[in-house]
Amino acid sequence: MPNKLQVQYRLTQELLATVQSLGVPVLGGLRLRQAFADAAGQGTLVWRLGLRGAAATEEITQLFEEVNRYESEANDEPGVTRG
Repeated sequence: MPNKLQVQYRLTQELLATVQSLGVPVLGGLRLRQAFADAAGQGTLVWRLGLRGAAATEEITQLFEEVNRYESEANDEPGVTRG
């Protein structure tokens, strides 16, 4: 999963395009946000930062949903066993 993404930068755009073209399953990623650093520095979670952490909270929520969806799909594949 890419993290610290800065979507306006060419390197980020090329990374995401390359990974997608290779067919590598990749999660959406997390942007470089001050809220993540603030939460870590304060020993808390982004969803406890209120409005300052709202965008970061949304990204984390989407990440959890994407991981759950990916795991569900992987568990439904024939021949795949989980231990």
